[in-house]
Amino acid sequence: MRVANLDFAAAAETLNAAGTLNRGSESLLGRLAGVYALLDAMPSEGPRLQEPSRFTRLVAEVEERNPACGDFYRALGGTFDLARRYPLASRYYRAAVERMPRDPAGYGVLGMTYMRLGEEIEAKRWLDEAFERDPVQVRVSNTLKVLDVLQDYAV
Repeated sequence: MRVANLDFAAAAETLNAAGTLNRGSESLLGRLAGVYALLDAMPSEGPRLQEPSRFTRLVAEVEERNPACGDFYRALGGTFDLARRYPLASRYYRAAVERMPRDPAGYGVLGMTYMRLGEEIEAKRWLDEAFERDPVQVRVSNTLKVLDVLQDYAV
């Protein structure tokens, strides 16, 4: 909730405290990496740093431990989603799908993010894939129905 309120410093404190209990949780580490990126500026967005940022170090640590760290990237994308940084969210949701292609959850959140960005064609592609992998996803099903209605609208 602190991320949604744009209180990134408080979110970092909470996540670091939770990390003392379970430092191996990829979901927790993904959220923490997202908060670090929001606090420190993404490596590609800010000035070049001499030392790797907290974000870069954490990503490298997780990828070294588990190259198929889809949960990490989905949580990272979710942090950017909560902070309303949708282009960044889509980038990391896509990384989650690439690393764990059998996990249907990544496809749905990626499609929903493209809907927020107004990219209906890309959204439909990912939502169709999500629905094929998990046909009981009500939110995905309903969004596909909305896209069917929007198909007849002019851009």
